[in-house]
Amino acid sequence: MQDPDPHGGDANESDKALIVQQSLWEGNVLKDFDIYAGLKGYAHDVNVVLAEVNHHYFYHNYSGPKIAYTVWENTTYPKDFFNKLKEYDQVWVPSKWQAEITTKQGIAANKVKIIPEGVDSSLFYPEDLKYEDDKFRFLIFGRWDDRKSIKELIEAFKNIFWQSEKVELVVSVDNPYSIDGMNSTEERLKFYNIDASNIKILHFPSKEDYAKYLKRGHVFLSCARWYCCRHWYKF
Repeated sequence: MQDPDPHGGDANESDKALIVQQSLWEGNVLKDFDIYAGLKGYAHDVNVVLAEVNHHYFYHNYSGPKIAYTVWENTTYPKDFFNKLKEYDQVWVPSKWQAEITTKQGIAANKVKIIPEGVDSSLFYPEDLKYEDDKFRFLIFGRWDDRKSIKELIEAFKNIFWQSEKVELVVSVDNPYSIDGMNSTEERLKFYNIDASNIKILHFPSKEDYAKYLKRGHVFLSCARWYCCRHWYKF
């Protein structure tokens, strides 16, 4: 039986009109189901599909104009997916580079629009902020996650700089939902023997403090392993 109020009263009428369906798998078929019984939402004028390359939503049937917004980091899209992109009225991409590779592969330039991914320019802007000391600072901001190689990044820093008083690593990598059974960054660093006196741990700094750390830091460290299965795509 369908729950008449699945959000427990947290959704107002505007929310209910916007978020009216969810997609669920029935065997190998992805189907849409109403969230609220008898509520169909508003009559929309355009369909915007915002998802990763080759996502199932790009292959749905839509009524009316449709726009595809997707991010891709290769010079060529998967062939089958690109043929599906050609059916869209517009293709939105986050960068000039992706717009160029999209048109080069065969979509008309007048259909490709550059929509930058959101950056709050009132918070992130060039500013000459400096530390009072003369330490060189590396930064790691993100979530403790195997795919992000957080342990390996910190381990590499310790192996090279653990005796240096002139170099510091600032990390904000808490993950309260990790499946490793540990509850804090401090606990993880000790467990993996990668704690050091020149590693500074932050716990969910405010947006303002986060921006200041980025502006004052010298090197931002980041890594992401690619766990996608190549057989998903047909090149």
